[in-house]
Amino acid sequence: MAPGVAVVTVSGYVWYVPALVGLWAGADRPDSRRTAAVACLCGWVTAGAIAAVRLVAEAWWMSCATAVAGAAVPAGFRVRVTVQHRRERPLANGRRCVTVRP
Repeated sequence: MAPGVAVVTVSGYVWYVPALVGLWAGADRPDSRRTAAVACLCGWVTAGAIAAVRLVAEAWWMSCATAVAGAAVPAGFRVRVTVQHRRERPLANGRRCVTVRP
């Protein structure tokens, strides 16, 4: 099972490479898109971590703990993306709302 998960993780480049490009773009992208890219990358790192744990550990609970912890991090980022996106949504006159950075 672990080699199959590893192959799927490697083949997921169609999701994590654009996320990396979005992060490298920096300030050219809105905050919500960069945070969504981080959430995507965390999800794929989780899949890779589960594959690695399955290869080295025989206890099933270690894979489950990795999956639960790995699912919580991207979920938290997705909540943050929702909040950021609402702050960035377009105004009635077509311009974007600018968030003030501290």
